[in-house]
Amino acid sequence: MITVHELHDKAQTGEEMYKLVRRFSGDINHFTHNGKPLSQLPISQYYSLVKKVPFRKDDYGVEIVTRPYHLFASPWRGWDCKKKALAVASWLHENNIPYRFTSVSRRPDGEIHHVLVEAMKDGEWIPIDATYPENELYQEEPWTNRETLPTRAPGTLSDAPRLVSMYGEGVPSSHIADQFYRAMYRMAPEQMGEPATIIAAIIGVVATVVATVIGVVSGKRRQEELLDHQVQMARMQQEFQAEQTAEAAKQYEQATQTQQASAGSGIPGWLIPAAAALGLIALS
Repeated sequence: MITVHELHDKAQTGEEMYKLVRRFSGDINHFTHNGKPLSQLPISQYYSLVKKVPFRKDDYGVEIVTRPYHLFASPWRGWDCKKKALAVASWLHENNIPYRFTSVSRRPDGEIHHVLVEAMKDGEWIPIDATYPENELYQEEPWTNRETLPTRAPGTLSDAPRLVSMYGEGVPSSHIADQFYRAMYRMAPEQMGEPATIIAAIIGVVATVVATVIGVVSGKRRQEELLDHQVQMARMQQEFQAEQTAEAAKQYEQATQTQQASAGSGIPGWLIPAAAALGLIALS
């Protein structure tokens, strides 16, 4: 289900984020890392996974928030600060750790432009901002302005297309989605935000399979050709040996006839076998 509303203020966005976490934080357990559901990972490891997802802003003029399942099923699309905060808050909610969304600013005029999560730790609110690769867990920054987003948004929502919230009833096969999620991290951990990277990876896999099949077929064909060549060589050798044997027999027969013919001619008999032997040696 997709709902579209006119966006009155940042508190309204925060309310949608709270609702998505409260209702769908268990989505993260449809995905695993090193054999563990995501909610069972240490916060440092889960934080690193979220931080690896490339940053991508929403299109101008629209704010998009979505349930965690849609986030982790397509990390290559990239997440902005809202989506990363929502993912972190889902882990905190699943582990019964108090959390809150806080909007902040780095600008000299204090205008709000960023949102992060704060978690209760040892009685204090500690920031957890996984938006950018250079961020560190529990890193404090000198914000020029900060405001905690309330859990209730003021005003009544209308139907103008400004705030898009993606819920979705039910979930697809978590097994397939989990495999695809982890495959994308292995194949393109630094560039998951580029659709072309995924296409190239898929093409690469297909090309590898095709090349393997072609290699197997070519190898089998080469073996058949080599076997045919060996058979032909053996046949030629047999024919040559048969010709040698026939020629030797012919020479022997001629020598015997000569010996018999020369028996009365006075030629010594021992010369005839010697001549025949020399003929056989010459043939070989």
